[in-house]
Amino acid sequence: MRRVLGLVLLLLACDSPVKPFDPQLNVFCVLRTDDVHPFVLVGKTVSYDGERDRYVWNGVADASVLVTSGRDSTQFRYVPETTGYYIAESLAVDAGRAYHLAAGCPDCGEARGRTTVPGGFAVESLHIDTLFNPDTRDSVYAVTGAWSASEGAAQYQVIAAFLYSQPGTDTAAEYRGLETAALNGGPLWASLRRSSHGVTLPLCLIRLSVSALDRNYTDYLTMQRTTGYRNTLMHIDGGLGVFGSICVAETTLYLTPVDHNPAPGRHER
Repeated sequence: MRRVLGLVLLLLACDSPVKPFDPQLNVFCVLRTDDVHPFVLVGKTVSYDGERDRYVWNGVADASVLVTSGRDSTQFRYVPETTGYYIAESLAVDAGRAYHLAAGCPDCGEARGRTTVPGGFAVESLHIDTLFNPDTRDSVYAVTGAWSASEGAAQYQVIAAFLYSQPGTDTAAEYRGLETAALNGGPLWASLRRSSHGVTLPLCLIRLSVSALDRNYTDYLTMQRTTGYRNTLMHIDGGLGVFGSICVAETTLYLTPVDHNPAPGRHER
């Protein structure tokens, strides 16, 4: 479960006071167009720790979790010996489609949410400018990407992955580049830089991934950054947490064999 670290943020403090022993349902689910195996995290607040100014959260194993879209419905099942994880065997998330979440457990009632996945879009161009510092003998790769607009997107997040490998071998190493966000209202493009200092393998390819976030998830991330509160009411009825969605577009720039040790210049697709 590749986004577990981000999800544990739900275990921390809450903006609105919760009675020490009055259970409050917690739900976290973000659907992605590039992931057909989504999961829902379900738990409840059970007490308030005044000394640490945080709420104590427990995962639950007796919840019912259902995601519907039109006439289609997907039941999620609990994963034994986990902290409230529920998974779907398969759920293909479509761009531009609306989904509804209903999650409940016997002593916490039911929480409901709705999200409309941002519309489909595409990365239209990807450029890499290769610069060379003769003093440090360091190559700096400046990546620039541009993409079409995603209808309904409240924010974009961009990340570049640099793959270094030796041609004809199985030796490879991948490095994540800088991530940028909040490109709201401006041109749909981003420039990312990464130094290859310390990397001995030649650069093989660059993959640019652009994520269009819906309003629910964007507001949730904004509240985390601005207030520090994690367990918070965010477009969920009857509980705390978030039900949001992401539409993903990617493109890859492969360097030709003669470019495996790129000299200063530009490569593009």
